[in-house]
Amino acid sequence: MSNFVFYVLINIANVVMQTIKTIVTVKCGRMFASIINALTYALYTVVIYVTATDGLDLLKKCLIVAACNLLGVYVVKTLEEKFKKDRLMRIEVTCYNEVVPDIEKELNDLNIPHIYIENIGRHAIFTIYSETKEQSAAVKELIKKYDCKYFVSKHQTIID
Repeated sequence: MSNFVFYVLINIANVVMQTIKTIVTVKCGRMFASIINALTYALYTVVIYVTATDGLDLLKKCLIVAACNLLGVYVVKTLEEKFKKDRLMRIEVTCYNEVVPDIEKELNDLNIPHIYIENIGRHAIFTIYSETKEQSAAVKELIKKYDCKYFVSKHQTIID
């Protein structure tokens, strides 16, 4: 295998591992994050060694690293979004009283659970419970359509 091909492969692996490490550090427990961190820095040591000894010129190295970062981060983040689990979202929506019947009808047609309080001055407040990404996307469209203000909170475990 040529130095060029090996350098590209080792950099792709490094970018993928570094991106996964960042996600895992934020979203996972201490032990798993520690293991991924250790593996990532071990691989990074190999990358540093190969960078220092491979014989490629600096411009090629810079272009390879940039391309690997663009590709690697994009692929990992795309996969993260694809495999993200649905979570219960509570969406608090403030709108004008005039649009309450329209929003109520659309939410009922979409079978999206909700409650609301009307006539708080000129406004109404909806509390909408979204269980899937599709429901959240539909609610987002309603918010845009009726020019509403909103706040989103998600259900998550805060105790390990």
